[in-house]
Amino acid sequence: MLCRRFGCAAPVSVESVLSKTHEVIELAAILVADMDVAVPDHGSDRHRRAYVRALFAYVEGTLAGLKAILTEYADLFGVRFTAGEAAMLVEVGYSLKEDGSVRVSPSFLRIADNVRFALSLSSKVTGVAAAARYDDRGWASFKKSIVIRNRLMHPKHVSDLTVTDQEIADVGDARTWYKDAIVAMLLNMIPAIRKRSPTP
Repeated sequence: MLCRRFGCAAPVSVESVLSKTHEVIELAAILVADMDVAVPDHGSDRHRRAYVRALFAYVEGTLAGLKAILTEYADLFGVRFTAGEAAMLVEVGYSLKEDGSVRVSPSFLRIADNVRFALSLSSKVTGVAAAARYDDRGWASFKKSIVIRNRLMHPKHVSDLTVTDQEIADVGDARTWYKDAIVAMLLNMIPAIRKRSPTP
């Protein structure tokens, strides 16, 4: 199990997993409010850049929270992951040093791949079918938005800071797709966890 493989501070419980699920949902709500309240309009490039950054704070925060829940859920309910799945959950890789000891390094996962991985593993753990579709405009917009985010986070030219009308539309579609995929999964995990709980 994951705790035997990676080590856990203390045994997890159904109540703890449920509490952490609610905490991630609360985190999502706060980060969505950041997008809507802190960025009241998309009329300027400054506001548009802030909106893109806020979106990916929402994505990365909720994604990390979801993966942390899955790690604890797997230990609690005895769900078996492959060695690769377990490593990707905690985002580490392993290699050997010259002296034969093990080097542990962070794995820098691409956002789109990480989202698909988290949703797939969520379905494996909870039995809840992921609502995400990967053949529609929302997913295509999500991947386009990652490119926009990367350009804004690592600008090389003044023109890199401009967010076009089409790009802000893509970011809006990406936000909707992500909410419908990840937040729906989080909400559906609650009854799934309760149903599969070994406690009465």
